[in-house]
Amino acid sequence: MRPVKPEHYCAIVDAWNEACRDMRGQIPMSDEDFKAFQESHIFDPSLWQIAWYRDQVVGTTMNFINRQANEETGRRRGHVEAISVRRPWRGKGIAKALIARSLEVLKSRGMTEAALGVDAENPSGALQLYEKMGFEAVKKGVIYRKQLK
Repeated sequence: MRPVKPEHYCAIVDAWNEACRDMRGQIPMSDEDFKAFQESHIFDPSLWQIAWYRDQVVGTTMNFINRQANEETGRRRGHVEAISVRRPWRGKGIAKALIARSLEVLKSRGMTEAALGVDAENPSGALQLYEKMGFEAVKKGVIYRKQLK
């Protein structure tokens, strides 16, 4: 783990996109998507937890706090999102460590709860990991998506 710097962004997004290939229905993050994310009010790389092996990104969590939503709802909620581990590094506890550190960082920023979204039928075992980490399902839904070409 090391602090995220702007020169790391490309490697982080590339690692996320590589991991996305194994996630059902996950659309990779384009350069335009990342630029829009950077310009959003939730962009805060100081919250991210990135696992490295030498100069290679092996796992990601791109956490955020939506302060506007928190003010509107009276919550202090942080989000643990873009959780990924590249295939050669899976099964080594990296995702668990990234999530645990994410929760610590969110708590240190005054958050009292954390949320994440997951495909409940994800074959990777993500749902079981999140439940082991103390997350509870509070809402289930369906998301429709269609790429326009």
